[in-house]
Amino acid sequence: RTQCGYLLALRIGLLDEDKCPAAVAALKQKIIDNGYKLSTGFVGTCILNEVLAEFGENNLAYSLLLQTENPSWLYSIYQGATTIWERWNSYTKATGFGNVGMNSFNHYAYGAIQEWMYRHVAGIETTEEAPGFAHPILQPKPDTRKAADIPDGQERITWVKASFDSPVGMIKSAWAITDGFIYEATVPVDTT
Repeated sequence: RTQCGYLLALRIGLLDEDKCPAAVAALKQKIIDNGYKLSTGFVGTCILNEVLAEFGENNLAYSLLLQTENPSWLYSIYQGATTIWERWNSYTKATGFGNVGMNSFNHYAYGAIQEWMYRHVAGIETTEEAPGFAHPILQPKPDTRKAADIPDGQERITWVKASFDSPVGMIKSAWAITDGFIYEATVPVDTT
């Protein structure tokens, strides 16, 4: 009954389809009850926002991304980090530096959030039928949180610009929400 337990059950299909909505609701409540902070480690963090998006909770994923309290991706940035740390408590204001025996300050595991940012925020995806971005799929999912759904201290993301140098060339995706939704994209020559 942890965030990670629900994530794994949903991600790898351990639940009957009719049980998934209850598991998603329980996961969502765990995150909200934890102050919109994750309580996942190495295994769960890399799939957290992907699973939320897959099950229709992309706005909750935005709230996790923009969290600035520990543990969160932005907490380390607000402590001066320029890389992704190995542990959520590699350094905290309250306790200082964690045990140096396992305390890398340049680690990929929690950096997996970038996959969700490219696939869902910017909307740059590929398909198994046309690997290597020969058939890029462009479908951004903007931050559509309503004011009542935005945790204290956060603001809605209103624009994104991203580019990805794929094996077939540069893919660009940019969107903005002003009076409406504006979307611009560029795909490489000879792609569909």
